[in-house]
Amino acid sequence: MKKVFGIILFFLAALFSLSPVLAADKEITCNTLGCTSPTSTAIFPTSEIWYPGKSLTKSIRVINQGVDPLTVSNISVNFSNTKGLDTVMDLRIVRLLDSSTIFFNTLNHFYSSGTIGLSTLGTLSSDEYLYTVTMRPEAGNEYQNASTKFDLQLNFSGGSPDENRSIGGVSGSSDSSSAPVCTAQTSSALTNLQVTGTTANTVTLVWNSVSPVTHYALIFTRLRDGEKYGSTNIGNVNTYTVRNLSGGESYEFEVFGVNDCAPGPAGKVIHLVTGGTVTGRPTGLDGEILGVDTLPEPAPLETVITSPTPSVMGDTNCQEPWWKTLFIIVTILLPIIVHGNINKKRWNKGFLTFTITGIAFIVDRLFFCAHSLWPLYIILSHIIASFIFQIYQPNKKKKNS
Repeated sequence: MKKVFGIILFFLAALFSLSPVLAADKEITCNTLGCTSPTSTAIFPTSEIWYPGKSLTKSIRVINQGVDPLTVSNISVNFSNTKGLDTVMDLRIVRLLDSSTIFFNTLNHFYSSGTIGLSTLGTLSSDEYLYTVTMRPEAGNEYQNASTKFDLQLNFSGGSPDENRSIGGVSGSSDSSSAPVCTAQTSSALTNLQVTGTTANTVTLVWNSVSPVTHYALIFTRLRDGEKYGSTNIGNVNTYTVRNLSGGESYEFEVFGVNDCAPGPAGKVIHLVTGGTVTGRPTGLDGEILGVDTLPEPAPLETVITSPTPSVMGDTNCQEPWWKTLFIIVTILLPIIVHGNINKKRWNKGFLTFTITGIAFIVDRLFFCAHSLWPLYIILSHIIASFIFQIYQPNKKKKNS
């Protein structure tokens, strides 16, 4: 008899809930004693806001620390449903290792499918599975105040006989009542989000007011690793300062208005933060810790909102459109000027160096903005100038002879 481990994860889907939660992905570690998960939060909790067309993906990573292969499977248990919501909610399960689709159908079909095999893990190995829930775009208002939920049980089998362990349990509320309905008018799209002030490890954001609105929410993501931070309520303001950001890291900031329970489309801007390495999470204007556990999701965008031009190294106005035209003109004219004036006294190596340095400045303004490479530009400009004189002057002498 093979040993079988069971772990139950709680899945919930509720339409038009109030307070969405960005829950962390699950990681399950298995060894000869059983399988454990360090987190107990629901993957798709009841507070998640769902609307037609929305799609949300969460991952479950399984680590086999045992000396025997481990077979992983899942099954839905304890499911319930109202108003047929499970018929317009699709579930797709993908194995990340080879991008193979294990299951793709409605939740209604998943509830009746029984045990579904996922994969077999070798000794001292891991595998990851992506669970994507999508509400079909054609779903109508008849699904308001509807709910569907189930427990996802992962089974792990393999190894020596005479062992049978089950751990885990339900995470979240077991109340089967429908989620509350939000009837408030959605805030208008937030526009003109900009970074206006920066110091080391600090960014100040400003934006245009939206209407109707009771408060604003802030989400920002560290682009290097996707870490998210933010706050559900930063007040009814149109400026906000975020401190304790990691220096040398780029962040994408999203701000959106919230009218009671109805979030509007977000404005976005990307910024490279100056300063050194910091510890701990970012903090807000009044010193509050900006976490990741209670972030509302902005309303879906019906049209694309153009983000302001990213600011780099604190220079929020470093990119000017006319630089591009000037750069092209100077690049075309420089060889002509050099050819016509190379032997004239008023044209010398210093003036040529100055011209090339000027081009370097334009390139710096156009692409880098930081002005941190000036010493290198000056050295390179002298090398380029000397090179031009070396290859041009002998040809002139040969031509004159």
